[in-house]
Amino acid sequence: MKDKVCSICNGPIVPLKDQLTGKVLWDKGNNAEPVNSGRCCDECNNSVVLTARLNELVQRERQLSADDSVPCFDSKGNEVQNYGPPYSMANPSGDPKVHKHPLGTGFAQKDKKKEKK
Repeated sequence: MKDKVCSICNGPIVPLKDQLTGKVLWDKGNNAEPVNSGRCCDECNNSVVLTARLNELVQRERQLSADDSVPCFDSKGNEVQNYGPPYSMANPSGDPKVHKHPLGTGFAQKDKKKEKK
C-alpha cells in the first residue's frame, strides 16, 4: 500500500486502525479545506484546518452581525435591532446587575458592591 502524504506538512497520513484487530478502517486522512483542496494528516487537521475553519466562521458571523440589511424579529414578528442574544449562559436573566463569576466558572452572581451604593 502506497503511503499517502499530507498536503499541508508533506508528512505521512497515518491510517486509522481498529485497536483490537489492527484492520485499517480509514486511510484517506482529512479534508484540508479551506487551507487547500487536498487531504491532510490528523495533526494538521487539528492544528491548522480546524483553526482556519473557525476563523472563517467567526469572520462570517461578524460580517452578518455588521450587516444591517439582515432583519431580526422578536417573538411577535416585530422587526428589532440586532444586538445579539439578550442573555448568556453566565447571565440567563439578562439582568445588567449580574456578571460572570470572577473565577471564570460561568456562574452568574449579583454585583453586591454596586447594589449597596
